[in-house]
Amino acid sequence: MFFTIVKIGLILIGTIAILIASIGIYNTMTMAVTERAPDIGIMKAIGANPATIKRIFLLESSYIGMIGAIVGTVVSYAISYGVNFALPLIIEAAFQEQVPDELKFSHIPLRLPLICIIICYIVTILSGLRPAKRATKVDVLRALRREV
Repeated sequence: MFFTIVKIGLILIGTIAILIASIGIYNTMTMAVTERAPDIGIMKAIGANPATIKRIFLLESSYIGMIGAIVGTVVSYAISYGVNFALPLIIEAAFQEQVPDELKFSHIPLRLPLICIIICYIVTILSGLRPAKRATKVDVLRALRREV
């Protein structure tokens, strides 16, 4: 029962973190569209397809998510390694007992980072969709006059 409550709490915290990250990505991509309005106008003026412009911004948002997922995975594995290294030393110092070598305090299965990367990719694509659609709607003349 205790571990079920802890799992539910961690899922709740993870959901809140994903929502905050999606808002951050949405904000970043909206600012990117606003700042690059002249560039978008030039691309449209020389005949760029709106789907290509949309893909450019979706690709950028997916890069943000992938980099975040990879950095988060590396940090979590480093913390897990640190816990498995330091906690036995702390227990031995505090209780003067030898901890078995095969005992692991933290283990991250391989499927967990893969699930994390998939979720991050989906969230970043969904967060970048609206700004990417907005980029395709930029008026060429207003963008070139920098009035967007």
